[in-house]
Amino acid sequence: MLHPDDKQRTQELVRRHLKENEPYDIDFRLRRKSGNFGWFQSRGQAIRNELGQPTRMTGSIRDITNRKQAEEALRKSEERFRSVFKQAGVAVGVVESQTGRFVQINSKYEELIGYSNEEMTGKTWMEISHPDDIEEDLEKSRDLNEGEINRFSMEKRLIHKDGSLIWINLTVSPIGNSQEIPEQHIVIVEDITERKRLEEEAHEHRERLAHVTRLSTLGEMATGLAHEINQPLAGIGTYASACLLLLRATDPFPEREKLIDILGKIEVQSRRAGEIIHGLRKLVAKRESVHTSFSINQSVDNALALTESEARTQDIHVRRELASDLPRNSWR
Repeated sequence: MLHPDDKQRTQELVRRHLKENEPYDIDFRLRRKSGNFGWFQSRGQAIRNELGQPTRMTGSIRDITNRKQAEEALRKSEERFRSVFKQAGVAVGVVESQTGRFVQINSKYEELIGYSNEEMTGKTWMEISHPDDIEEDLEKSRDLNEGEINRFSMEKRLIHKDGSLIWINLTVSPIGNSQEIPEQHIVIVEDITERKRLEEEAHEHRERLAHVTRLSTLGEMATGLAHEINQPLAGIGTYASACLLLLRATDPFPEREKLIDILGKIEVQSRRAGEIIHGLRKLVAKRESVHTSFSINQSVDNALALTESEARTQDIHVRRELASDLPRNSWR
């Protein structure tokens, strides 16, 4: 009836109990009537005579097959977990539910974070998290511990041992019976740093494209606007010139010179405005890039002319000092 693998140790324990009065408490397998083996727990005590010699045994025996099967299932489950934990192709760690301290991490997690398993043991996940991501992680962890949710995922940043930032996708779930308050959580970490970099590049590209589109639209508007404005400006300049010719041909009168000065300024400013609009149309026109020479002094004068009115309004005085022998420059 006794399983062959259990016979020797059972007999040895009985012998020691009878000889040395060692406690008798043993688990072994017995063959049932059906022919299958079941696990049993036996506890006994030898009854001895006045000389201390054992005369009979008293004790109990109970079926513990279900418990043994549960223990075996748990052992196999733990073995599978350890195997998956060590061989997983992603970073995996185990943390204490209440403190957030790491119990262990696998080799992939070591590669990701730069710390060894020994260095990580005792650290909290807060210590390696970006400060801006901690609050959201804490809220989700509280919900998980209180049973409001059974798992959560989020994107966050970790701080590598060398100080650099790593973008990750984090998944956290409790270990053990979902009906009990979890003592530990398992964390699975996927490195998404490269994906985030590409997303940022794509975002910047879209922003640049939108900017170029706005500039293109503005250029088209400016071309049409320049054409519409250029005609009345040309008319203003022409009328101012005609008035100057008439005034110079008439006999002198008290306000004649003052009017000539004012009309002269109108003529100059209208032509300057026309030149600015012409330059704007050239700037936004679609054409092949060509090399051309220009005068730095002339470019400075043009810039000062554009800001002259605003400078006068702000009571700003600009002093111009330019060398007269500067070479002309080439620009595409």
